[in-house]
Amino acid sequence: MRICLIEAVRKQEDAGSIGVYFIEQAVKRAGHVIERIPWDSQRYCYDVELISVHHPSDYSILQKIPRHAKIRIIGGHVTYTNPRPVIPLCDALCLGDGEEWIVNILSKIDRDRRYFETIDALEGGILTRTWQKGEDIPSLNFLTPLPLNNPPYLNNHGELNAAWYIEITRGCPFRCAYCEVGHAMPCRHVQYPRIMEQLDTLDRLETDRIVFFASDEASHPEYAQIVQAAKDRGFRQVVGLYRLDQIQRHGLTFPRNQLIKVGIDGLTEATRHRVGKRLKDDGIYQYFKTMTGRGHVFFKAYQMFGYPWECLKDFDQFESLMSRILALPVSESVKLLIKWAPLIPRPKTPLERESAQYDTKMVKRIKAWHSEHAKPKHLPGWFVEIDQGIQSRATHKRHCQYFTGDETALIHNAVWVHPIWRKK
Repeated sequence: MRICLIEAVRKQEDAGSIGVYFIEQAVKRAGHVIERIPWDSQRYCYDVELISVHHPSDYSILQKIPRHAKIRIIGGHVTYTNPRPVIPLCDALCLGDGEEWIVNILSKIDRDRRYFETIDALEGGILTRTWQKGEDIPSLNFLTPLPLNNPPYLNNHGELNAAWYIEITRGCPFRCAYCEVGHAMPCRHVQYPRIMEQLDTLDRLETDRIVFFASDEASHPEYAQIVQAAKDRGFRQVVGLYRLDQIQRHGLTFPRNQLIKVGIDGLTEATRHRVGKRLKDDGIYQYFKTMTGRGHVFFKAYQMFGYPWECLKDFDQFESLMSRILALPVSESVKLLIKWAPLIPRPKTPLERESAQYDTKMVKRIKAWHSEHAKPKHLPGWFVEIDQGIQSRATHKRHCQYFTGDETALIHNAVWVHPIWRKK
């Protein structure tokens, strides 16, 4: 049986999900032949194609993917939120964690190539042939404990930015009101001894760069020991994603040039308190003061706007906070990336029934503020940059529709649609 694996990404250099790697390795361990191909490949000689969709922003690519095999199975992070739009674009949909589920299904297909034609239900997934629009989504697959045989992942092999990835946590222990990760799946940690075993298998000749993969790294109970163990073995951590308050609570320290990512996710203290990100302005200021005092030069902050209760005046509090931060003295110029995201009310979160708003006046004010503070007035100083731009009104509207859409959301523009859906 020949199997191909496709990531629905705009650019091939964006491919390389650790989750896709785990699926690939699980399929290989089961004795199947699997080949990664780009989504626009012209090869059509496969028995099964597995397609991973990381985010609704990739739906525009998913709609263009031609049929490469007799059987198409889709999985990925979108199944944790709203899988309905992708149901017509496949024969089967894997819900949740896929390592064991997909291997089990492939084994059944290997024994009977007409497997999906002969069954009436699919445990742990959705069978397109028998699905009725509007049915309740079945329970998701959650592996507990996490698999012990998921190996470390070498991303960007052979390139200067290559890095080892080790998963330490799946899910998130925090339940921020705007984020589905803490609400849609349970938080599970990889056990400390297993992480140590994985560290001992890494080849520093490939790269000495390492990334600990988790929604919030410091949520792992032995996180400080894990980082120290990596240092003791000669590895350097190059990027980290944290809750800002976790850094302060645990007194975490980092190499001065490591990119540190934190979520702020609210213009005011009142908004942050309301959505479960209980960060005070003084605490955020103290974070940057402490980190720059230690010589850190590279920061990234995620900032959410567009909450239904928000008003333009709320930006005043953010502007006041940033004035304090950008006045901090630094011995070397610092770069601060801010990723602005308009709120998308996501399924399975406390905000899922809120109306989505795109505040054009707020966007203009954000851009004006960035234009004013892009470069420091003196050196050394702060260079502040919008990371990857701000989503447009049209894109925001489309993504909101994708997150809440039903089984017809993608069907009209898709290259391939399951025959049972073409008749409707």
